[in-house]
Amino acid sequence: MNTSSVKTTAIAYAALICSGTAYMTPAMAASGKKHTISYVNYVGDVTQSKTTNSGKIHVRVRLKAMSADYFRGTYNGVEKDLDTAAIAPMISTTIELPSGGTFEGLALSIGTLDRVTTNGHGNTNDQLSPWYKSNNYVGLSARFTKKWTAGITYTAYTSPSGLFATSQQITVASAYKNWLHPSIKFATAIDSTRNDGVYAQVGIEPNIKVFKNTNYPVKLSLPLSVGGGFNDFYSTDSDHINQAGFANGGVAATMPMKFIPSDYGSWKLHAGANVTARDDDLRHRSGEHTDDTFIPMGYVEISLLY
Repeated sequence: MNTSSVKTTAIAYAALICSGTAYMTPAMAASGKKHTISYVNYVGDVTQSKTTNSGKIHVRVRLKAMSADYFRGTYNGVEKDLDTAAIAPMISTTIELPSGGTFEGLALSIGTLDRVTTNGHGNTNDQLSPWYKSNNYVGLSARFTKKWTAGITYTAYTSPSGLFATSQQITVASAYKNWLHPSIKFATAIDSTRNDGVYAQVGIEPNIKVFKNTNYPVKLSLPLSVGGGFNDFYSTDSDHINQAGFANGGVAATMPMKFIPSDYGSWKLHAGANVTARDDDLRHRSGEHTDDTFIPMGYVEISLLY
């Protein structure tokens, strides 16, 4: 097992638990009023959401089950065959910082996302280890208007099982909150394990609400994105890829779990399915795991924001 990855993840979890648990009390949400916070996630996406927590420290928790694990169009730990699944727990803390003027809603986020498989996982020594991924991140986000958000994120992509080498990356992203939800981001590696190329992605996520007048309204969305790596971003020691790309599209549904009192945060149930279409270079980069052009994936998730 990769000792460095384990230590990094243990430190991240300890910091998050210490900073977050002391603030998860019903008293902080007694007013029931919501206000907007911004935050980043482990892949550098920037988001803004409403919370009833009137404090300055917020906790996000997520538990996600996925039918496959492909990241930016390439195999990332779990094949698309339905004989196994990836389980992804995530915890993060967001701290609202003093802000004003140009930068509204300035916030610092720190978190970790891990993934395990249901059938174990082979590492470089062919030993079974189900804990194959641990991504630890820290980032800054800010709202420039009520709808425009931007952020910068540092992420250490690690593998406790040694499935892949650690990669450190910086991501800059921006998103606009309207019915179309357009977004754009750029990422690059900052360590010697990866080439100096750039990853770019643009996306939209149009959505509508159905069953609005019920206790359980559902938000339906159609996430669509196009991403690509340039100047050897996808290259490895054994495989030179100057540029490569993919497109991803799907459908997702989100429903609030309103049977849980709002004093204990905003709980939601998510489910969705998507298909990734890859060019020839990305197909070949996945090697023996799958060289299919189209990769279908599905997921179900429970999330908490407090």
